[in-house]
Amino acid sequence: MPRSVPLRRTLGFLIALGALTPSLVAAEPGEDARPKVCVALSGGGALGLAHVGVLRELEAMQVPVDCIAGTSMGAIVGGLYAAGYSPAELEELVATLDWTSLIRDRPDRRHLPYRRKVDDLNYLTHWELGVSKQGIRLPDALVSGHRLGAELQLLTLRAAGIDDFDRLPLPFRAVAADASTAETIVLDHGALATALRASMAVPGLFAPVEVDGRLLVDGGVVSNLPVAVARELGAAVVIAVDLHAPVAERQRPKSIAGVLSQSLDALSQREVARAVEDADIVLRPEVDEWGLLDFDVGEELVERGAEATRGQADALQALALDEAAWRRHLERQRRAEPTLPIRQVVIEPGPGLPQAAVARSVRTRPGGDLDPLLLSGELERL
Repeated sequence: MPRSVPLRRTLGFLIALGALTPSLVAAEPGEDARPKVCVALSGGGALGLAHVGVLRELEAMQVPVDCIAGTSMGAIVGGLYAAGYSPAELEELVATLDWTSLIRDRPDRRHLPYRRKVDDLNYLTHWELGVSKQGIRLPDALVSGHRLGAELQLLTLRAAGIDDFDRLPLPFRAVAADASTAETIVLDHGALATALRASMAVPGLFAPVEVDGRLLVDGGVVSNLPVAVARELGAAVVIAVDLHAPVAERQRPKSIAGVLSQSLDALSQREVARAVEDADIVLRPEVDEWGLLDFDVGEELVERGAEATRGQADALQALALDEAAWRRHLERQRRAEPTLPIRQVVIEPGPGLPQAAVARSVRTRPGGDLDPLLLSGELERL
């Protein structure tokens, strides 16, 4: 059985969620109880942006999502949706975030001073070496993942204070793996950003994430399509989104990212096959022509997810709600985003950074409410 690992507690306020029975959603007065529907989103790096299109089309069909489980990029998309992001907001993130820079742990070149751009050209890699009494220390991954982690902290501010993922607008689980034992770790509480970052710690690409003394890596190593986790959430119906290319259709990888992607697929091939058999509805977006780091085609990936969902319209329509029931479902899921008032802005620049120059780049001011996307852009420019 997968085990849950406690994550660090964040600052706090709690939002209560109405009780759900194990496999039926509690009915409103005058309504019959209906099957509980859970979505399982697989990993796949950039390919996981297709999940946004899936969620958009499910809403267009008025198919309710009562809980969600995700691995790697599936955890990031699923976690943000569970925290209350709408498909339209997720599409905005796909279009506006510089995902490639986040993954590379490097600022956008447009925001670099000329000297830094020259340095980028002079050095082929950006690996950092450490020196200790034991000698030179090599990095434990191509990138540390600090920028991705910081961005996730901003994006999950609307879930601040919620350390029980059953209390999110949608109950949610993220899947990671213990780097030492290869044990499946189901993250069901703690800081949401930490859970998402751990679930996407692709071995060799990102540094592992330490949680309570355990090093966690990408859940795709052990459970890349978390249908079983969705069942544990009490789902009567599981909609699985599988981003894996059939073995016979795989091409020779042409990059490090391609090698990593196929290696993870090979490790999880049997588990994914079992998960597909256990799912009630399986959606397979046609994304085989792209790879793990092809974030520059994010909008096309979203559309491929939408197309795959429309292709299963007949099966999905059996789960659709009528207009009145759908409005009530959205009201429960789309809670008002909590406002986080800014009481003070403290700027402490490092050596060589004039405080006045930094202050000019930051438009976030006391007296207003924190805008995570605005602050993210300001930090990017710095």
